Parts: sequence; C-alpha cells; structure tokens
Amino acid sequence: ALALLQLGDRSGVPSLLEAAQKHNLFAIASLGAVTEAEELLTSLIESDNLQIRINAATALVHLQNPRALPVLKEMLIQDARDLAFHPYGSIGRTLIAWKAVPSAELRSKDQNLDLSLSLAMREHLLQEAIQLPEDSFLHLAQKLFAHQQNDLVPTLVSLLENLQTPPAIALL
Repeated sequence: ALALLQLGDRSGVPSLLEAAQKHNLFAIASLGAVTEAEELLTSLIESDNLQIRINAATALVHLQNPRALPVLKEMLIQDARDLAFHPYGSIGRTLIAWKAVPSAELRSKDQNLDLSLSLAMREHLLQEAIQLPEDSFLHLAQKLFAHQQNDLVPTLVSLLENLQTPPAIALL
C-alpha cells in the first residue's frame, strides 16, 4: 500500500488506514504521507502504548500538525525513563518504525542499541518540527532550553538562527 502511494496510486490508502487502526507500527509510521490520516493519528497519540504514540507523533510532524507537540516533547526532553530510539525494520526491511527503549544509559553496552542513531533521530525530528506553525516550534524550543537538552542545543540554535524572525531572535 505504501509503495502504491509513493507511486501516486492512492488505492492502497484505505488498507494502510485500516492497518494503523489495528496498531500496526509500520502502517502508523507510514501515515506521514497521508493527509487524510490526521484525525486517526491524533487519536493514536493518546494511546497508552509508547510505541504507538511515538510513531503517530512522528507521522504528525511529517504532516506539519502541531497536535504532535505533547508527544514530541516527550521524545525530545529526557526524563527519568532515559529513552533512546532505534529503527525497527520489517522482515523484508522495506518498512521502518521507531521503537523507544527505556534506560538507555544502562543499556549503552547493548550491541543492538546505537545511541548515536537515537540522537540523530531526535535531531531529525527537531529539524522537521521547524515546519510546524512558528508559535508551536518556538514553544518547543523554549521547553528544550528550559530542560537543558544540551545534546539538541546546537541543532536548535541553528534552526532558530535560520528562522530570523523577531520571536526566534528574542528566544536566542
């Protein structure tokens, strides 16, 4: 269904939406290319399942929807869970979803967990978040500064410099 969509054939969209409703992480992650999926994704970010929430939020960020902000903050601001993120591939390696792994520092010696991939994913999400409405992005930036997310500060400062708007300059 995703391959058809990428080729411009939208006939597979209903099956993609149906799979996402059944909490298929690959389908949820793929919905970032489906504008009519915003309501479904908004309901999925309310899930108790962290894996569903992060993939729904990532898709909403692709759709430039500010309703992703609460989960986006959860992903970008480190807390007691010490989350790391790593890509999870389908059996055929054609689809990718993201998985959150708790206690990243304790698991740093685990060969299956590459913390540099986690940082790269968080930086990429932050870069995509600049496409959100400016007030939403600036709210996120303010939270990142307030919570001293030093690993994201270089990317964040660069993004704010590129905005070159009075509110972005004031935040800097």
